[in-house]
Amino acid sequence: MQTLQLFFRLPSGMMANYFQPEENWQVDLNHLESLIDSNTSAILLNNPSNPCGSNFTTAHLSALLAIASRNFLPIISDEIYAGMNWTAHPFTPLYSLPSDVPIITIGGLAKRWLVPGWRVGWVVLHERQGLFTQLRRGISNLSQTQLHPNTVFQTALPTILKTPKEFFEGVEEVLRGNAKLVVEILGNAKGLTVIEPQGALYAMVGSFIPWRRYPLLLSLIYVSLNFLGSVWCLSTVSRFFDLMFFD
Repeated sequence: MQTLQLFFRLPSGMMANYFQPEENWQVDLNHLESLIDSNTSAILLNNPSNPCGSNFTTAHLSALLAIASRNFLPIISDEIYAGMNWTAHPFTPLYSLPSDVPIITIGGLAKRWLVPGWRVGWVVLHERQGLFTQLRRGISNLSQTQLHPNTVFQTALPTILKTPKEFFEGVEEVLRGNAKLVVEILGNAKGLTVIEPQGALYAMVGSFIPWRRYPLLLSLIYVSLNFLGSVWCLSTVSRFFDLMFFD
């Protein structure tokens, strides 16, 4: 089974996870559990996914919860793209599944409500065993020392959260159409293969072109993507060139 290794730099060092493109980017569960040691503090989950565009099934999420439970680890569940999917299976909030695992859910307005500049978000603590007392205090302390959205946006939040479902259905329709267009166009390009996205705002493209025969072209593409990454959402794609292109 083919897997793709993605690296993320964290304050504590480097962590690597293996994902399975042909399984809609599901996590390689055996590899994930093999990474857990005495220095592991939590499992970080992003669903729907940036940059893979996946939307995990309930069964896969339950398997991730089982790993966390066996290893006594909380899960930080980044669900900023919650509901932005067009799969046959719905988006499943991690906290809604039965488990004894403490969960920290992260959400916000930026993606689903299409207002990234507002910087309005939230952290929800699901204390299954009363383990978040100190964490709750720490978050409260941080909230007093960080810059936050202005009072106008905060005051409007209760009304914004009542946005009619027709708005989200319209956004989903546009995203589904754009995803289909990307798959059709790039999928017909010689040497490229596209993993059809299931949600979020991203798609992953693999190449079987022997790029090492064209070093100048590859360098130009790499530089261009890094430049675009500073003004658009392509920084993860530039890293993808390091990981996915091969002869």
